[in-house]
Parts: sequence; structure tokens; C-alpha cells
Amino acid sequence: MRDIAPFGAADLAELDERFLAVATRVVAIEDVYDGASAANVIGLRHDCDAGHSLQTAVRMAAWEADRGYRSTYFLLHTSPYWLDAGFEQAVEQIAGYGHEIGIHTNALAESLRTGEHPDIILETAIARLRSLGYQVRGTAGHGDPSCLRERAKDEALFANDEQFLECRRPKHGDQDRILKRGSITRKLAPRPLADFGLEYEALFLGLPWPFRFADSGGRWLTPGFDKTADRFAAHAHVDTAPQAPTDPLQLHLLIHPDWWENAFQ
Repeated sequence: MRDIAPFGAADLAELDERFLAVATRVVAIEDVYDGASAANVIGLRHDCDAGHSLQTAVRMAAWEADRGYRSTYFLLHTSPYWLDAGFEQAVEQIAGYGHEIGIHTNALAESLRTGEHPDIILETAIARLRSLGYQVRGTAGHGDPSCLRERAKDEALFANDEQFLECRRPKHGDQDRILKRGSITRKLAPRPLADFGLEYEALFLGLPWPFRFADSGGRWLTPGFDKTADRFAAHAHVDTAPQAPTDPLQLHLLIHPDWWENAFQ
């Protein structure tokens, strides 16, 4: 397995062999929310960021369906592909393979770029997906470059999921603090997920001690691919949900299609 993207066909085969095929089930994040929280079940999600046209996501969705895997595709409303002529067809293909469609929210960051209210930005994006027939139960905050970089003292750090009351991040400050980017200021005024018709945020599912692994930024997170795969294989036979800190941990796997185009050449 490559440590750094781009990942190729051999990497995809190894991802399958050492993670997905080892699991009893590979499920969408809405399935985890609905109770599929056993240690031998992988909750699989894809954050479809700004770097591709969704065609890699379509190919990955087909590859997963061929193997009986189900996953969630979180779609970024500020990505260029959101405005592509082929967007609706691509999403229809992904959903047609049996996968969940969610919203990859970038509303706070976009609000601080444009001055538009973040709730309106998010509501408009969700409404578009729902108008196409997708329920959109869940969301995942996008790691926009403007969010967590070191800023001047008057430009508070934030994460896009802080738009929701359920996603408190005390290390960033109070939930009613002022955010500032350039000449634009915005008071953070989080609302319940339910106000947007949402049921869950992917990082705040409330499961005990979830274990997350991702190819964020084109690099496998610490402790790395091999150690994480070995750790999952060691408890993949366990079929109960974790109840205590010493219990096996469920794996939540985040894959960004941006880094996997070469796997489908």
C-alpha cells in the first residue's frame, strides 16, 4: 500500500483484502446510525471533495456494489462538480448502486467568503439533493482550508460541523463566538441537526469509542495502513457493539475518491 496518493489498482486490491473483505459487513453511515455498530462491521464513507468530476466516485460505487459493500457518499456543494451538467446523472448512478447520499457541508466557510448566511447555504444545498429524490439523513463537515489553519488572533478557528448544536468543539471556543475572515464577521449560532431535517453528523454519531481511519490529504492517518489493518483483523471476529473502553472498536473508514482515480484506469 502506498503511503501517499495517488493510489492505484494494487492499492485498491489491498484495501479490499485487508479491510473490507475481512469485515462481516461493510455498511453506509446511516446503517451505523441505525444500529450496525458491531466491531466486525465497517462503516464506510466517501467525502467527495473538489478535485474531481464525480466519475471516480461513480466507478468506486460500482466496484463496491459488485462486492456487496454499501457506503455513504457525502457530496460537496461548493465543489465545481456541483454545477456540472452531468452532476445529477452521476449522483443517480451512485445511488442506483445502493449507496447513501449525504451532504458534505462547507456552509460556514462559504459564508465567511460570500457573506451569505450559512443556514441558507446549507438549506439550499440539501434542498437540491432532496428535490432529486434523496433523503439526505446525514452530513459530514468539509475540512475547508479556511477552517483550521493558524489564523491571526482575531480570526477564530472553526470546523464546518459547528453549524450544528450537536457538534460542540470546546477547544475552538464558545458556541456563540464571533468568526472573522477578512472583512466578513459571523456570529456562530448553531442549530439542531433536526432543523435541517438531518439525523446525524458523521463524526458525532455518539457511538462508544469509534475507531476512525482515513486517507485525508492523500496520506493514511496515524498509526498508518499496516498497523490499522492488523488491529482491525485482530478483532474482526467480534460480533457485538463495544460497551467498554477495553472492548474491540468499530472501524469507520473514510476514503476520498480524489486520491483513487488511478485505481480505475
